[in-house]
Amino acid sequence: MLPALSFAYPWFLGLLFLLPLLYWLIKITPPKPKTVIFPTIGFLLRLQKREESTASLPWWLLLLRLSIAALIIIALSGPQIYAPKRDKATGPAVILVDNGWASGPNWEKIKTRANQILDRLKTQNRLVYLVPLAGLQSGQIPTLTALNPQQAVKNILNIKPRAWQTDRAQITALMPDFQNLKNPSFFWLSDGVESHTSAPAAEKIFTKLATLGPVTIFSDTDRKSPLVVGYPEYANGDITVPIRRAQGDEEVAGNILVKSTNGQILAQRPYRFDTGSQTTEVRLTLPLDLQRNIRSVEIQGSKSTASKFIFDDRSRRRSIGLAFEGASDTAQALLSESHYVEKALSPYFALQRGTLAELLAADFSTIILGDSGSFPIEDEQRITNWIKNGGTLIRFAGPKLANSKTSLVPVKLRAGSRSLDGSISWTKPTPLGKMPASSPFSALAVPPDIKIKKQVLAYPAPDLSRKTWAILSDGTPLVTVDRQGKGTLVLFHVTATPKWSNLPLSGLFVEMLREIGQMGRTAPTNSTPELTLPAFKLMDGFGQFSENTAQISPLNFRASANLAPNADHPAGFYGTNAYSVALNIGDIAFPYRQLQLSDIPATREPLTVKPQILLQPVLLLLAFLLVLLDLFLILYLQGRLHPVSSRNRTILALSLAIAAGLLATTYAKPSLANSDDQYALEATLQTRLGYVVSGIPDIDRISAAGLTGLSSALSRRTAIETVTPLPIRIEDNDLIFFPFIYWPITPGFPPLSNQAIGKVHNYLSKGGTILFDTRNQNKISQYGGDLSRSPENIRLQQLVARLQVPQLAPLPPDHVLTRAFYLMQSFPGRYTGGNIWLSQPGSDNGNDDVSSVIIGSNDWAAAWAIDAAGKPIKAVVPGGPRQREFALRFGINLTMYTLTGNYKADQVHIPTILKRLNQ
Repeated sequence: MLPALSFAYPWFLGLLFLLPLLYWLIKITPPKPKTVIFPTIGFLLRLQKREESTASLPWWLLLLRLSIAALIIIALSGPQIYAPKRDKATGPAVILVDNGWASGPNWEKIKTRANQILDRLKTQNRLVYLVPLAGLQSGQIPTLTALNPQQAVKNILNIKPRAWQTDRAQITALMPDFQNLKNPSFFWLSDGVESHTSAPAAEKIFTKLATLGPVTIFSDTDRKSPLVVGYPEYANGDITVPIRRAQGDEEVAGNILVKSTNGQILAQRPYRFDTGSQTTEVRLTLPLDLQRNIRSVEIQGSKSTASKFIFDDRSRRRSIGLAFEGASDTAQALLSESHYVEKALSPYFALQRGTLAELLAADFSTIILGDSGSFPIEDEQRITNWIKNGGTLIRFAGPKLANSKTSLVPVKLRAGSRSLDGSISWTKPTPLGKMPASSPFSALAVPPDIKIKKQVLAYPAPDLSRKTWAILSDGTPLVTVDRQGKGTLVLFHVTATPKWSNLPLSGLFVEMLREIGQMGRTAPTNSTPELTLPAFKLMDGFGQFSENTAQISPLNFRASANLAPNADHPAGFYGTNAYSVALNIGDIAFPYRQLQLSDIPATREPLTVKPQILLQPVLLLLAFLLVLLDLFLILYLQGRLHPVSSRNRTILALSLAIAAGLLATTYAKPSLANSDDQYALEATLQTRLGYVVSGIPDIDRISAAGLTGLSSALSRRTAIETVTPLPIRIEDNDLIFFPFIYWPITPGFPPLSNQAIGKVHNYLSKGGTILFDTRNQNKISQYGGDLSRSPENIRLQQLVARLQVPQLAPLPPDHVLTRAFYLMQSFPGRYTGGNIWLSQPGSDNGNDDVSSVIIGSNDWAAAWAIDAAGKPIKAVVPGGPRQREFALRFGINLTMYTLTGNYKADQVHIPTILKRLNQ
């Protein structure tokens, strides 16, 4: 901490040179003689033979007084630790802010440091130029706008992390404007990484900038750069997720989450970076049904767009090309080769028919080829190159293949076909044997009724068993495979029709093709046709979705094969609700490394703002205590200190009380600059309702609008005056300020830490109430009338299990909640019919028997929600003003119940209630 020590008034330290003079003055001044009241005879008896006199102070008393003087001098100099550095510059200040996707994890630190810089500039009354460095849209030219520090504080609130990279090349474009500034100072709030694909290195840019004025770089040495999730690869039915990081100086481990389209967590897998490694991979083995439902793969706990990879319709449902000779004849479909393949694959893949040349030109990841003979040398070489580049070719045998001499097969074949059924055959149709352990079909059950009547045979070879994925009971191959480069060549030794076997009529045929179809590489840009899609759901720099797509132009995915997200096209979904295509930070490879800031001629400071520690109160308090000690020592030397006297006890107690008061005053002063304190002030100065942030923008928007509508109704209809509701982040914010909290449950709500669980339990035990709303009453038919099996209710059960909630019971008809303000027996929200459950009154530690937990499924916030004009946002189901009115009445009753307790349960209210019922 010594390097962080500074002095507000360092010239006071010069008084320390006067300590020798003070030493001389104190030394020559003896203490006051001791006065003793005595009888004369007694005094004579106590006389000593030798004579003593005090010529000066004792050395320890002299040292004590010098220490007091030194402490006072040092305290007056204003010593402090982690004080904001002062500069003597008077020119304009340029604040450069990295606000690309890499700034997400450190954004709170960046914002706090920016506010501290602006506070310092306020006292100096300097002009401010605020320059966010996220890339600009096409046609926009970076400009400088002069602001005073007060305006800059408001503008800094509008700067957010973006879902595209930081483009520090803007600084080069602004260099002529910077040169026109007189004595500028530059402050760079850095995310600490270089991630642009073509921009010049930041080291060169800021080295040039340092020639115009002093540069201060704010960047932590222990900063957490976001991990980048790359494009997943499919192989052997598994998904391999690549992850990159900016630096590899230490071992790092964590988890990735696989989420479904409805936000449910499908899987959680660990990742690990070894020391010195900047890349790692995570292999996911999931059933095909789950693979089709994957919406995103993301780093657990990350706050960056790059740490989330979203899957689109292409990833969940791959395209497969069908190259069968002849047109499909619907009149004789059962004789067509393509019929059985299409029936098997159409529920799981997007199929497209075409000639082999057309499918190769479209660069499909998987192509299925019907019975065909030899190909021209040029075409065969073209197919081979396509396979080596990652394609999967599936061939079916037949008369043409059996009588050809093609080399485009995984194993060497005998000429002709082997007949296992016929008048001149000695054999009978043969069943299938057990799938080899190394085969991707090894987990598939083999039906005993599948019979093979004819097949093409392979020549025996040393590697034949390694290339065999399925066999007959006699050991001859049914499916063979050959790995060629990055791709795979697969051959079924029977036809795709029932002519040679009944395999195409079985469910095993479907499963085999599904397994092989999942092996094809994903080629998102190459397999997508010319397609221009509008922006649908875009992400912000934290990886959260938003439907605000204004000023975002449609994106041509075919023309933008290697497009990285930018200001024109941020990361997110493009298309419609029916079909959408994803654009991710990790779609393409780009340079990603840690910045070498030591090469830049600049002052470096940590990004983290450490709380300022003022040492002056501590030193003055210590000096005061030493003065008290000096006083007691002088009294002792004068013989006037009698510890047992009540007078001395009073003096001692008063002195200690003064010292304790000074100490409490010193360290109990709140810092209004602290965001937590500001949040506490907003929550306590006026009555507010609170809602738990789910992390899903649409749900959080409705929660805020819903509690705003309820607050407005409370102010109009009751004596309760509430203002704008506040969002609550369970991990960060205190809960104790709110009378009740609305908590919308989502399937993917992240697990709570032990600290957060403790805060929720403390809130409930101190009389708080939480309304858990699963919002899924409209889906009750999907779960056979039992919502307990729904993802929302399962997640709620997991949360409540850790909160030690008392026993729950349905809301009784005579409960106080039914008459806290309005008399009512139904409690609809956006939906109606759902039951309300609450913790048993008196069984918890709630205040005045108020239930601490209330659970329902009617989506009340959506029914309460209003827009800026006071109009309802969401329609109620089945509908009608009466349903919305009763939803508002329930909210009012709930608020009154949590604020006033169960006073309406008193017998004194019974006559009034009965009178109202009779009316």
